[in-house]
Amino acid sequence: MAQPNPNPNPSKTPATFRQLHVKLPTPAYRHPDFGVWSEPSDSWLDAHPNGFLLMHNLHPKAPMGDCMLLESIDTGELIVNKRFRRKAPLFGDDNCNYDHPDFHTAFHSLAPGELRFSTLAYQVWVEKLLSNEPYFPRLYACGFPPGGEPRDDVRDTDVFSLYFKWYNGGTLANLMEMYSDSRIGAPIPESFIWHVIEQLSRAVVVLQTGCTDSDIDLHLDAVYRRRKRLVFDHSDLLDVTDRVNSVVHRDITEQNVLLHFPKDADPMTRCFPQVILEGFKKANFRNDPRERWSQNAIVNHGGQGVVAPNGWEDIHLLGVLFRRLVTVYESSKGLPGDRLAYDVNVDGKLERYWHGRLSLDRGDVPAYSKTLINLLLHFQIPALQQGGGARFSDPGAYERIPSLKFLLDEVLRLARRKVRKYHRKSFERLASEDPLGYMADVSWVKPDMSFEFMPYAAQAGSEKEALEVLRCDLNWIYGP
Repeated sequence: MAQPNPNPNPSKTPATFRQLHVKLPTPAYRHPDFGVWSEPSDSWLDAHPNGFLLMHNLHPKAPMGDCMLLESIDTGELIVNKRFRRKAPLFGDDNCNYDHPDFHTAFHSLAPGELRFSTLAYQVWVEKLLSNEPYFPRLYACGFPPGGEPRDDVRDTDVFSLYFKWYNGGTLANLMEMYSDSRIGAPIPESFIWHVIEQLSRAVVVLQTGCTDSDIDLHLDAVYRRRKRLVFDHSDLLDVTDRVNSVVHRDITEQNVLLHFPKDADPMTRCFPQVILEGFKKANFRNDPRERWSQNAIVNHGGQGVVAPNGWEDIHLLGVLFRRLVTVYESSKGLPGDRLAYDVNVDGKLERYWHGRLSLDRGDVPAYSKTLINLLLHFQIPALQQGGGARFSDPGAYERIPSLKFLLDEVLRLARRKVRKYHRKSFERLASEDPLGYMADVSWVKPDMSFEFMPYAAQAGSEKEALEVLRCDLNWIYGP
């Protein structure tokens, strides 16, 4: 028997806003069939014939298109879509409507760096296939949304659409912002910092040597045996690596480091998430011709001329990032709200605190071990820290940056030993042994899934204004 309606005359709920759903169809044009060359990319695109719904912009600045979160209509999975225009727009701070941009050439190679150096196998645009290691982003497919093949005679109209795996932990920048919040006031756990040091050091060694993880571990085991005088083999991993195809990332920052917390029962993954180095926009081969050198690499800042890609750039950037991780907590003191001000600037110079303050004393208990602080001191560059407008091209500047051998034999060796020691403990023990009482679990920084699945919504206003915003966004998403 049917139940009576408890409210026979329900009042209509007034609509307070109109939700706008933006559908992005799967690109119709793919690269001409070269047999096996285009199969993985096209097969993935064919599995999503109905396209994607735009969730939101993953980069805070509009317009859309640079990095977007999409939901597949066919599978329901979240996908990160990046669209690279060769003639990319530059918007001034006063251009709120993003309607009159200046244009610059975003990449000078045949394909953007994010595709040129990627994990997409059997793709003609990929010049360096990144190894299948957990610290490089997985690229599923490449398409061309304007509907035409990139051509040498009209390259200015090139638009590449890349589909990446979505990682659920946000960026390392997001984690640093949350730990720097003065209402939380907690140092980033040292166990997590050692984990980041190990993973990013491995990524840089792989890029610069072409070795695999197993090659690195064999080398580090041999270093250990030599130092214990167990063997007399002096072979060196760096003596046999392919330096011609060495890749320099040139943009290792907290914004380009992603985190991922796998869905498994092991609680240790909450302390040691997957660390992914992305953002290969500025990447180069060390032997790239001059016309392909990144114009925006860190060594080209400060009025210096364009500098050829060098491996020391990435090692310096690693040192800057590692030191920022230990200065996040100190930088939050006395600052309003969530503002994050680093003690280490873009050149690796300590802004406010000298060597002794890196220990971040809180009462009588140091926030970090002397082992960690002493290791980070190796990344100091006196020539830059003396001020006076010093630059990397000055004598005694970049020459003081640690070598790749030091990164491999000292930094990575020590970080691997530390992380293995942490892993031998239980999750409960690891958390309880924190000297300051802070949990080693960093999974609380994960973005809220309900936010990730929030469909695209325009700001409040008239329907006409909302459609104008969409037209502007779609113009940059689809290209000319």
